[in-house]
Amino acid sequence: RLRRFADVDVVVRQADVAGAEAVLVELGYRPGGVEEILAVPPKLPAERQYAHALTRRFQTRWLAAYSWYPPSGGALLPVDLHWHVAPARLHVPEAALWAETTATRLGATQLLTFTPAATLIHLAVHATTALYSGFRLMHLCDVGWAARLLAEHEAPMWRLADAWRVRPHVTLVFDTVERALGIELPFANAPHATRRLPPQRIVDAATAPAFLIEAPSHKKRPLRQRLGPELIWSVAMGSLRRNLIIIGAVAWARARFRWFRWRRTRAAA
Repeated sequence: RLRRFADVDVVVRQADVAGAEAVLVELGYRPGGVEEILAVPPKLPAERQYAHALTRRFQTRWLAAYSWYPPSGGALLPVDLHWHVAPARLHVPEAALWAETTATRLGATQLLTFTPAATLIHLAVHATTALYSGFRLMHLCDVGWAARLLAEHEAPMWRLADAWRVRPHVTLVFDTVERALGIELPFANAPHATRRLPPQRIVDAATAPAFLIEAPSHKKRPLRQRLGPELIWSVAMGSLRRNLIIIGAVAWARARFRWFRWRRTRAAA
C-alpha cells in the first residue's frame, strides 16, 4: 500500500542544479515556495520578481533546496530540488552523501538512492527537524516502518551515524518512535551516545499520543497558541536553535516583502 505524499524530493549534485531546473522548466514547472514563505501572493510583475528573489535567497541559505510548482491541470506533482538532504543536522560534505548511494530501478528508469544505512539516518533526521507539525506522526511512522524492514543493516547504520556525528539524535529518534507508536524497534536498545539528550519530561510531552494526533490542527490556531507546542517539540528534538533561526528568517523575508509592497503602493499614490 502506498503512503500518502504531496511532493517529490529530487536530490542532485549542486553543480547540476541549473541543468535540473532547466528540465523542470521544459516540463512546464514554475518556481515555487513564494506563498509558503511570504504568506501573501504577489500581484504585480515587480512584486513577483522581488518575491521570487526573496524566496530563492531563503531557500538557498536555509533549505539547500528549491521548490517548483507543477503545470496546472496535469498529473505532475510539486518537486523539491535538493542538493543537500539536511544541511542543519547532517554537517557532512556533498561527496560524503553521494558516497552512501546505490543504484535502484523505478519502472524503466535507473536512478540512485541512499543506502539502507543512510536511508535510516535521513528518515530519522527528517522526522524531527522539519517544521511540518501536521506530518510529524507520519514521519515517525516512516522511521518505524523502515527500521523494522532494514533491521539487518543495524551495524553499518550506527557506524555511519558515528561518522556523520548524529548518533545522539538517531538514538533519540528511535526511542521516540518506540514511545509514540508503542512498538519495539531493533535499534532502540543500542548503546546511547555520551552526549546529553534533552530532558526526558520534555521528550515525553512531545511524544504523547494526544500531542502528535492534534499536531495537524495546530497550524489553524493563532500564533500564540502554536508557539507552545512548537517550542516543546523543538526542545525535545534538539532543534530549538535551528527552528528559531528558520522562523526568524521567514519573519524577516515577510517583513521585507511587505515593506517593498508598501513603498511601491505609496510611490504609485
